[in-house]
Amino acid sequence: MSTAPTNKRRRRKREPKPEGRPTAYRAQYATMVFGFSVAGYTDKEMAGFFGVSEQTFNTWKHKHPKFLESLKAGKAPANGEIAVSMFNQAKGYTRIEERLVKSGEDTVIEKLEVYYPPNTTAGIFFLKNRMPTVWRDKHEQVLTDPNGAGAFDVLAVEIAKQIVKQTT
Repeated sequence: MSTAPTNKRRRRKREPKPEGRPTAYRAQYATMVFGFSVAGYTDKEMAGFFGVSEQTFNTWKHKHPKFLESLKAGKAPANGEIAVSMFNQAKGYTRIEERLVKSGEDTVIEKLEVYYPPNTTAGIFFLKNRMPTVWRDKHEQVLTDPNGAGAFDVLAVEIAKQIVKQTT
């Protein structure tokens, strides 16, 4: 017995095509982003340097761990330096400054120790971020009676007592 020839062509299984257009990301961007972040550029500005939107830049952070590590490593020193500066401003500090002083016909460099008093605004900002539950502007206040009932419960009981007194 022979089998009848079939007219069916055998189809090869095709690999699924990737969705969307190819990524603009390149491996060297991880090195480049470090330099940009050390220089103090924002994510939006860096996205512009790479010729992509900020959304694409954020996608790269999620899809490419080395890119994100380089970005964080570049931002860390600047963030630390600003934190120290803010702390010093909040508590006050002294610093040695050099000034040119004319003494007769000579000009001399004079070193002075200058005191900068605490900056209240910097202190408030520091505390609000460091201890937000204590120093935030908005505080949740719940009124209770000594038995632990809420303010509305106490008020409702008082109103009920007044109504009972008026009807009796």
